[in-house]
Order: sequence, then C-alpha cells, then structure tokens
Amino acid sequence: MVAITLLRILAASLLSLPLVLVVGARPSATTVASNPVGVHLNPVPFSYHDYPRDTNANRLKRGLGPKPPVLRRKNRALVPRQSPAPLQTGYIQVAIAPTTGFVGAATNEWGEYVMAWEQSEALHVVLHENGQVGEKFDITSLNGIAALPPVGFIEGEQNTSPDLSAGSSNYAYLGGVTSTPPGSPPQALANSYTDATGIAKHVESAIWELQPGNQLAIRWVNTDGSIPNVGLFYVPVTGGFIITSNRDKFIEEIGDNALPVTFTFVPL
Repeated sequence: MVAITLLRILAASLLSLPLVLVVGARPSATTVASNPVGVHLNPVPFSYHDYPRDTNANRLKRGLGPKPPVLRRKNRALVPRQSPAPLQTGYIQVAIAPTTGFVGAATNEWGEYVMAWEQSEALHVVLHENGQVGEKFDITSLNGIAALPPVGFIEGEQNTSPDLSAGSSNYAYLGGVTSTPPGSPPQALANSYTDATGIAKHVESAIWELQPGNQLAIRWVNTDGSIPNVGLFYVPVTGGFIITSNRDKFIEEIGDNALPVTFTFVPL
C-alpha cells in the first residue's frame, strides 16, 4: 500500500511539471516595470558633441530656422528694428537629494535620456523662449539624439491612454521627440522611444515653462485640453526620467521606484 501511494505521488509530480514550465515561461514580448523587455531594440544615433559651424544644415538639426540672408547692398540706410531675445544655451541640472546631476546626452536602450553625474556628460540644450511670463516653449539638444533634437516627453509603455491624472499611474518618459505646438494635446509622432522599440507612442515638446531661479516646470496637456499637475521623477532602474500625476500609484502598479527631482536650467 505504501509503495502504491509513493507511485501515485511521483506520477502526480511528473504530470504537474510541464504545467509549471509553461506558467513560468516569459512571453517573447512583454512589459516588465516601466519599459518593455523581449522586444528587438534599435540603436539611437547621436549628434556630435557641439556644432562647430552655424550652418543652415546644423541649425535645422537643432530645430532652428535658417540663418537670415546676408544683404550685400551698399550705401543703404539701415532701419532700426526690435530684435528677438537671443536664445539661451546651457545644461539642465538635476537636483536629487542629497546631491545633483544633469540630464545626460546619452540614452538608455529604450531611447530615454538618462542621468549624468558629470557636467562633461551633460546634454547641451537651447531654450526657445522669449522671456514672456507663462510662455510654453521648446528645448532642443545640441549633442543629443541626432534625428530628434526637441527634448520632450513620450507616453509611457503601460499607460491606459496618453492622459495624466491624479487617479492614474500613467506616466511619460523624457526623450527626443518631434516638435509640437504650445498647448497641443499628445500627438502620435516620431520619437526616440519608438525609434528604439518600434512601439508607436504619443509625444509633446512645447511643454516647458521657465520659473524663478531658472527652474523648469512641465505643463503636459491631456487629450481634452486640460493641464494636470505632474511631478518629475528619476527612475533608478532605467536611469531615466518620468512625469506622472500620482507617484504612489506609479510605484504600486508599474513597479519601479521613482525619486523626486527638479530641473534647473544652467546657462553657459
């Protein structure tokens, strides 16, 4: 009787083994934490460190318009006119208690800009703002993602929609994006995350606002035109940055830790 019982236990164990292997197997393309795994990732090309010549080609890469034409007429009086405010160039410093870093010129494998701990590795940026209070503007990179100089935010992989709200764990990554107008809702356009993963996402670029002390605020616009309150966070496991309206829900439902940070523009 004891021998029969042992045989039954052994047979039951063998029958259950294939089921355990199937349940424990990971699908070929699934999402773990805030980024997908098991998908083919494409390399993201970068610009060279600085633009040595201010040519029209280089200006277009930086998201700027062409240089004004050079007038070669002689003996013609010049008419005084108001010039636009000069564009500011510099770095984005990251305050993360108890230290500081920078938004780096490099990305992780998903095409998201990452933290740099040395200024020599920082992203060199241009602020496209005119000094108006409450103005929303673009930031473009000089030494970042070559094909996508505008620096903006990209819809998160596990989002239920591009919208951010206090009741949701939805989030957005910092990366290279296609330029979008101020006040525009999320648009499905080219971005560095999609270039790296092949997964289409919505983006926004003109969401930056300069605060006192050169602190940078982010004004994400939802699909209904509303502007949610968002926090800015560093995600250590990916090395990148996100915005979300509910950090606790993001940590609980997405599974990645998120440390509060602030961005400050440091002019050259």
